[in-house]
Amino acid sequence: MKNDKSKGFGFGNKSASANRNSTLEKAMALMDEKPLEGEVILKMEPDPIDRDPNQPRKKMNNIESLAATMQKDGQIQPIVVRVNPKNPDRYIIVIGERRWTAAKTAGLVLDVIVRDYSEDDLREVYRIQLKENDERENLTALEDCLSVKYYMETYCDGQQKLAANDLGKSIEYVSKRIILLKADQEVLDFADDDVLNDVDTLVAVKKLYVEDKKAAQQWMKDARDGSIEGPARKSAQNALKKVKTGRNPKKTSVKVKSGRIIKFIEEDKNIKLKLFYQDKEENDFLVFPSDLDRLIEELTLIKKRRDGEIH
Repeated sequence: MKNDKSKGFGFGNKSASANRNSTLEKAMALMDEKPLEGEVILKMEPDPIDRDPNQPRKKMNNIESLAATMQKDGQIQPIVVRVNPKNPDRYIIVIGERRWTAAKTAGLVLDVIVRDYSEDDLREVYRIQLKENDERENLTALEDCLSVKYYMETYCDGQQKLAANDLGKSIEYVSKRIILLKADQEVLDFADDDVLNDVDTLVAVKKLYVEDKKAAQQWMKDARDGSIEGPARKSAQNALKKVKTGRNPKKTSVKVKSGRIIKFIEEDKNIKLKLFYQDKEENDFLVFPSDLDRLIEELTLIKKRRDGEIH
């Protein structure tokens, strides 16, 4: 029995590993921008080709420059497309969206490979693209978050643990990106501006926006202006801490003679003084002095009231 069990687990692990490697090899081949066996390069206008709506990258940089290069030197590598399952007369880009966009800009005919992809193929291709995008850091933070969310919902039944497993990331990596997507639109726009791509920093900004909208807006403005001092993540976390501390100020009490209790309330760098005076009948009087003269005036009134000089 022991041998059977051991043998079974051994074959199971090898089989799973072999299947995974086979799937990965196939996906890498399907991402090749050279024709595979039986494929040919076609000449095609950009018009019947559409971008993949699930492609995480929304912004394309230096398109005019690429268009000029393609006009001068031609298209070095073909783009790869698949037939649109909802409309067989149209195609969806799998690889080469920048080249397609540049060709549209310059009015050029494209070199195109039409390739067949199963749903499993697309899942593996998308997974590899996600990992490559993360390593190259060529997505905005918002695009990064949206791509992880799409992969999780489409291929992992909305489960963060499964998505983290597939992508070789921690659950925290996935969850922070889902959390950031719940931010106010103003914060999401900031995350899409490519000012900074650190998700931890942006999650702190999201929380700051909830606590103090104006403070968050000022922080984002400073970040855009390049006037943040020190590491951005630490700055955002400190701003959040400052707001929370101001909302729940640290209090210390000191007892003094004559039954008076003075409380110092620290708010940022300012210290506000609250003076509680308790008379012999244990009646409390609360004083908010704005300056020393006012304090003396209030204390004088309290003394006269205690001595019965005024009512």
